[in-house]
Amino acid sequence: MPRTLLLVLAFPLLVPAAAGRPPDPFPDYRPVAGWPQLPPGLVLGPVSAVATDAADRVYVAHRGPRPVLVFARDGTFLRSWGDDHLHTPHGLRVDPAGNVWVTDIGHHLVMKFDPAGKLLLTLGQKGRAGAGAGQFDRPTDVAVAPGGEFYVTDGYGNARVQKYDAAGKLLKEWGTKGKGEGEFNLPHAVCLDATGRVYVGDRENNRVQVFDAAGRFAAQWRESGAPYGLFRAGDRLFVADGRANCVRVLGPDGRPLGRFGEKGTAAGQFQLPHMLCVDSRGDLYVAEVTNKRVQKFTARAFDPPAGLPADDAERIDRALALLTSRLDALKAERRGPATGRDDLVADVEVYRKAVVWALRYETKLEPADVALVLKGLARGVERVTALAAGGAPWATRKGKLVRGYVSAVDGSVQPFGLVVPAGYDPAKPARLDVVLHGSTKPVGLSELRFMARLDEGDAPAAAGTAANYLELHPLGRVENCYRWAGETDVFEAIEAVCRRYVVDRDRVVLRGMSMGASGTWHLGLKHPDRFVALGPYCGYVDTHEFSHTPLPNFVKVGPLPAHQERGLHLLDSVGYAANAGVVPAVACMGEKDVFFQAHVLMGRAMEREGLKLVNLISPGTGHVIDPATHAEQMRRIAAFADRGVDRAPRRLRFVTRSLKYGECHWLRVLGLGEHYARAELDAAVADDGTVDLKEPTNVTRFALLPPVLQEANPTLRVGGTPVALPARAPNAAPARPVISRRDGKWVYLGELGTVALDGKRPGLQGPIDDAFTTPFLCVRGTGKAWNPAVQAWADASLTRFAAEWHRYFRGDLPVKDDSAVTAEDLRRCNLILFGDPGSNSLISRVLPGLPVAWTEKEMKLGGEAFAAANHAPVLIHPNPLAPGRYVVLNSGHTFREKELASFNYLLFPRLGDWAVVKVGASTPARPGDAPAEEVIRAGYFDERWLLP
Repeated sequence: MPRTLLLVLAFPLLVPAAAGRPPDPFPDYRPVAGWPQLPPGLVLGPVSAVATDAADRVYVAHRGPRPVLVFARDGTFLRSWGDDHLHTPHGLRVDPAGNVWVTDIGHHLVMKFDPAGKLLLTLGQKGRAGAGAGQFDRPTDVAVAPGGEFYVTDGYGNARVQKYDAAGKLLKEWGTKGKGEGEFNLPHAVCLDATGRVYVGDRENNRVQVFDAAGRFAAQWRESGAPYGLFRAGDRLFVADGRANCVRVLGPDGRPLGRFGEKGTAAGQFQLPHMLCVDSRGDLYVAEVTNKRVQKFTARAFDPPAGLPADDAERIDRALALLTSRLDALKAERRGPATGRDDLVADVEVYRKAVVWALRYETKLEPADVALVLKGLARGVERVTALAAGGAPWATRKGKLVRGYVSAVDGSVQPFGLVVPAGYDPAKPARLDVVLHGSTKPVGLSELRFMARLDEGDAPAAAGTAANYLELHPLGRVENCYRWAGETDVFEAIEAVCRRYVVDRDRVVLRGMSMGASGTWHLGLKHPDRFVALGPYCGYVDTHEFSHTPLPNFVKVGPLPAHQERGLHLLDSVGYAANAGVVPAVACMGEKDVFFQAHVLMGRAMEREGLKLVNLISPGTGHVIDPATHAEQMRRIAAFADRGVDRAPRRLRFVTRSLKYGECHWLRVLGLGEHYARAELDAAVADDGTVDLKEPTNVTRFALLPPVLQEANPTLRVGGTPVALPARAPNAAPARPVISRRDGKWVYLGELGTVALDGKRPGLQGPIDDAFTTPFLCVRGTGKAWNPAVQAWADASLTRFAAEWHRYFRGDLPVKDDSAVTAEDLRRCNLILFGDPGSNSLISRVLPGLPVAWTEKEMKLGGEAFAAANHAPVLIHPNPLAPGRYVVLNSGHTFREKELASFNYLLFPRLGDWAVVKVGASTPARPGDAPAEEVIRAGYFDERWLLP
């Protein structure tokens, strides 16, 4: 990938946007002043195209005297030609052999020239438009393959693409006018990628269509805007959007990576950008018809932090550009479904990602920091070079190493550390210890510092560890106590390890120190069937008590609004203490640890559940790991790990407070009487297979899974009363009966997977913040807003969320226009919709299925009416358009920059499921700042997703 493009990923800077639209992330392209130097007396006409050759000479086509101009990379004029052949040049390309191809919409011709302007080939009939053999009707563009075959978009009069051999013989054509797959409404641009796929800018259909070399339809990309010009660079597609007057950049799957530009005549602005290209060094050239000019843009791979010496900046810039280009070339080689190679590419990309975040957020780099950045770049180059050559030595390395994976949540690459013991044998499933790190404030260097602790290089280890288990160190998106996307990160990292190593899933240990211990309590007690043992060393278990730890900088959490107090029950692990009866915990605490009271609280909670906390006290120590105490903890954990998880316990007692945490071995909680209140299932299996389940507490619906109730005539009693179950045939599928409370009785509803679950249900239970723990997509509107103040607030909210997500959750916020959302997006993602029903068509579509009434004049929620001119709903709800997915209106995470930059225990839900917000009249002074707003009402929907 050219080095300038890196900034699409690295720098969430903001460009002024059209009214009613939030600005987009874009690379820090800078127009080159004084480029090019025109020869004396020459005035450019409308500039239609620009292209570069292998030596980075720049060819410019304009509609005026001397229609083809050639410049050196620095803008020096070299030569001109074309007066004797060209009438109205439209597209211009340079092929791999250095020949120059021009489409002429005045002559209806496609012409091939040598670099000096000698005509080599002409196709079409000069001055005669037509659709027959050997004819064009205003052909728009040409793309030449390395073997000489070429494609022509034809164009204004004929809605088709033609493929020719190197000699100009027509091989194939496809396309008619229309909106369907393989149909066109003005095919205006065409380019190829390294695999030979054909990208066609279907201008008036506002899409790019992708075909194979034989013209078979492969995909359509709706994020292109109006694609006047296309250029492929690595795995990125640059688009000149002549209607929006901007340049867009799309990723290998058509996902938008950024855009820049707006309408205007100043440097960096555009009026009808028509065609564009990227040279070998990553500099970008854009031809403009209306402004009658060609602009050159260049960019460093980063903005040097204050005080960074120029030679260090240059070294970083060169190394980053090298890593980026090689990595993108490697990624461009892969097509088709994800494979193990994708994991190896992620192992490389974590280094680039770590460096660009460091350069984005560090305001000053000390010499040691510069060394860390350069080491990260060197390691990335080392790996990408090995992988390009067909090797991946780190994949079989023993000892410490760094690896990565691509998160399903937002498509970001996330690193994890791994320790592979010397005795690891892929023929024998290994125990896996998941070790959660302690608190560390999120900074630009967070990834690099985390990785440095675990990166010993890729050469064979001199001596591997003597441990008999794999050791996984997730990053957890840095600092959130493994909540929200941080929680998802832990489980995604576990799955990444399981794809690459042979893991015994019955021997997965979860442990950690400080914040890592808090994460251990949090994840272990809420997912008690996922781990064989827990090892928390000094970790907090609640919010209120912990916030009153006598430390001067702590933020004390006093009495909260009722809806926020309810939300704490989702997170505070002390409320799940009963589940230590399912997964054993061996805790540790320093005798003089300032957080000593945390394990006292957990011990008391366990006592109330009839359990006893094993808490090893390290004499005389504070908030540190004592080697002797830790060794005893590991010895005891090993005893549990050696036995493994009992997947068929005869007795299960499971407590939860949310359907988000409703699974425990063969029990599934599927419905609650009230979220965030204590819910309990207590069941036992008799020798004859009968399941006796005590009267459930706060549970309205549940399922029992294999291995229980698999007999021919299964027997179930709930609260002492038999529940009739169907007999099972000998070869029937495993039974998974769903039991529900109906008319005061427990009854069998059917089998899990066949029974339609209504109301709040697992995965669709809220609160708003839960939408950002699984794949999600933010959607901005492209229509006319009903109320400008609400739209300005919604735009600012999206901009703020993008900034917060990038900085604190370490990824680019997934964003699309409403017009670009696909059926696959609906199927795969929670939709986060910003705007109002006038500006965002998807809000209008989902509104009839939501418990809110919203018109141009009035907004009603819960029977209460508010003026729509300055009030808006914020809410989460099952998406009426997509089973199993959420829809959210006008909200990112409900905790904000203040909490994210402070303490992780403050990251609790601030709004619940819904709120009414009164918007202010002012907009933020800086992008990413909080918009003016006042929460008027907030709370939770009931279990039917209605206001109580």
